[in-house]
Amino acid sequence: MAMAVNLDRGQETFDYELYDTVTLATGTNRFFGNTEASQGSAITNMQQPNLLPVGQIFRIHEIAFAGDSDISLASAKALIKNTVLKLFINNKQYFTALCFRLPAGGGLYGSDSAGALAVNGNPSAVSTYRFKRVLVIDSSTPFYVEVIADAGANTLRGRVILRGLLTRPVG
Repeated sequence: MAMAVNLDRGQETFDYELYDTVTLATGTNRFFGNTEASQGSAITNMQQPNLLPVGQIFRIHEIAFAGDSDISLASAKALIKNTVLKLFINNKQYFTALCFRLPAGGGLYGSDSAGALAVNGNPSAVSTYRFKRVLVIDSSTPFYVEVIADAGANTLRGRVILRGLLTRPVG
């Protein structure tokens, strides 16, 4: 369990994950535009689209992309082979990766009735891409992730998870 650190400036900092889920369509799919109030906490934990609440700062240390855990072998292969992920902060691109280069991040795998399996590394919650340099967003800076998918990924649910440290006002 993560412990909050009081910085004696009326703030606390602790481990946190920002996440959002989107049903993929062919083309560009934008993440972090949903809100918890409209979609529920199983879909996202964003309070407002593409922004942190006032006074918060998030330091991004890791990123993960996961798909539904019960998808077909063909869908898993399409998602792994033909998908690109891009991270934007203040409308500037800071990260791009072919999804087959990302660790599984908690569940990008599929199988068929014969037991054939397609995985993108170890489908574990700790299998994430770790940035060599921390990326920082604050409450005035819009951010989003785009996942560009081909037709084979249609109707699959994708989830992007940003892990790092959240600093927020105390009180």
